[in-house]
Amino acid sequence: MAGKSIINSFDNFVKVCDSSGFKLSFDVIKKREFIETGSKHGMANRMVAALADVISACAIAGFPTKNLNEYITKLADQNRVNSVVSWIESKPWDKKDRLTEFYATITQVDEADDLPGLELKCLKIKRWMLSAVAAAYAEDGIAAQGVLVLQGAQYLGKTEWFKNLVPPALGVVKDGVTLRLDDKDSIAACISNWLVELGELDATFRKSDIAQLKSFITADRDIIRMPYARRESVFPRQTIFFASVNQREFLHDETNRRFWVIPCASIKARHNLDMQQVWA
Repeated sequence: MAGKSIINSFDNFVKVCDSSGFKLSFDVIKKREFIETGSKHGMANRMVAALADVISACAIAGFPTKNLNEYITKLADQNRVNSVVSWIESKPWDKKDRLTEFYATITQVDEADDLPGLELKCLKIKRWMLSAVAAAYAEDGIAAQGVLVLQGAQYLGKTEWFKNLVPPALGVVKDGVTLRLDDKDSIAACISNWLVELGELDATFRKSDIAQLKSFITADRDIIRMPYARRESVFPRQTIFFASVNQREFLHDETNRRFWVIPCASIKARHNLDMQQVWA
């Protein structure tokens, strides 16, 4: 086909990709297009190198590259994937109860003498995890009802506990995010993950910011232009938030209804629980 020009159409672009063995997809959690060409590329330049493979294949086929970005977006969108759901469903639940042991990885302050407090701790964790699962499956987005907050001494393992909820290789947990509600790039980076830690929760938000923060947390969609895009898109919200703080009084808010705080005496962040089965 070299030297011959073929009609610049989406259908012909699909044929070029199919004949080259390319697979394009869009991860609804990461809000990113992925191009698999069969070539080995380093992590840092993977997307650029894969795009070069596509451009090269188009040139060999005589296909114009004028509308290449739009065609890539359309073809990737036709092959939407959900990395979180795929992981949760990678193995069926084996019917073994792991939640009791999982809840015990966090010991609440005065837990032994406070049965209602123990039950409330378990309820907060369960509600938050259920909201996370609902968000992962919510194709139309979901309005989260609360942020799970672990409060306790420094180096207790609060952030590590959250990070160990999902295998690092999945790349869907973001810790230490300094969210700036007036910065679209900050928001874009935030919503491109499944579980996101609101870093510096005590220092980042003033009393005047709390209402705006609550509104953002409970939004069911985001209208934003991603760094790679030419125009704004509407993204269903599939992100849930968590936080870790040292001091007990961390927000200038009278109700704290959106912040589900667990005062921690100790945390077992490293455990042998099969988290895929816990989520399943």
